[in-house]
Amino acid sequence: MKKTIFLLGDSISLHYNPILIPATADRYEWLTKQGRAEAMRDLDKPIDANGGSSRQVLAFLRDEEARGALHYDYLLFNCGLHDIAIDPSKTDVRVDAGEYHKNVTEIIDLALAHGIKPIWVTTTPVEDARHNVKNFKRHNTNVLLYNAIAKEITKHKKIPAIDLYSFTAALEGEKYADHVHYLPAVRERQAKFIEEQLDAILANY
Repeated sequence: MKKTIFLLGDSISLHYNPILIPATADRYEWLTKQGRAEAMRDLDKPIDANGGSSRQVLAFLRDEEARGALHYDYLLFNCGLHDIAIDPSKTDVRVDAGEYHKNVTEIIDLALAHGIKPIWVTTTPVEDARHNVKNFKRHNTNVLLYNAIAKEITKHKKIPAIDLYSFTAALEGEKYADHVHYLPAVRERQAKFIEEQLDAILANY
């Protein structure tokens, strides 16, 4: 019987999951949030299938718990890009580091409480100069900080992680399709990397 995996991530995952899911459909049964078409209309707005910030991911999982829907084997998840976004006229990130630590911890604990095994995916890089022509900003220093926070939590709780940040950062050549999302060729490579990492993790997890 195939193991079920709920994939819950930001707009980066919306680009690689149409590649990852078919490539592994012979081995895993995948679940995702509904509303992909709505989420794809504006990838900067974390709605519907876009998991959004750690605050939104936690709220979604609590809602799922309330309706008795937490019935899958693994949770492959990521959050960070929407946490570190700085909105116009503001100087602070949407979700500060302390709350981020709390939210990621609670996401993992909630999954574990229902017998679901979490797998973390690190947040992908931001090129400040490319990104910050938008009406909201992100900084890669915050990506690194929030990835470090998540790494500390996952290490403490012995949760496996897929380092998509380092993999993507090491790719050579043009990578970006816009301010933060990737070209199709990069999405293909990200999906393949996650597939390989996931197969290795699930062989012993």
